[in-house]
Amino acid sequence: MIAQEYAATYPDSPLSLVVINALAECKARTLPERWAIFVRNIMIRWCSLDYIAKVMANKLLPGSDKADLRREAQSRWKTNNREAYIAAFQSMFRWSVTNRLAAITCPVTLVASEYDYTPIGAKKVLSHVLPDAQLLVANNAHHLLPLEDPALCNFLIEQHLARHSLNSDVEVLAAPVKG
Repeated sequence: MIAQEYAATYPDSPLSLVVINALAECKARTLPERWAIFVRNIMIRWCSLDYIAKVMANKLLPGSDKADLRREAQSRWKTNNREAYIAAFQSMFRWSVTNRLAAITCPVTLVASEYDYTPIGAKKVLSHVLPDAQLLVANNAHHLLPLEDPALCNFLIEQHLARHSLNSDVEVLAAPVKG
């Protein structure tokens, strides 16, 4: 979201963008989306950051094989400043770059995780609306791709940089290695 806002506001500045699991706006359109936002708003007002961290880590990193990642996400999440977290969460739903997408003229790689809670279809539409965009889907991944699969995330970013670098000597030869 920040990268898209920056690119729309300063279109001559970024040479290219990689946007991971984000849309052009955060608007609740369905009853389940509205309910999820309502519940999260109640949580952030009445629950500890430690509890929120546990709930969100379980939602965003499901599966017994992700227990260590959930602990890592929880330890990071609960260190947020509570007031800043609430303000950032609530401001997301007032933000939109939709009416300024044409201003983003640099090459954009949109990365969509297969199991992200934002729909791949919406990201596909975004890839067609942006003047110079491609969509890549990270299979078997969730919303926290950089934490869940850093090798794949870095590989996708390196591929983007290799394609859009001013330095023609840049080339990525290796596939991601799962650790």
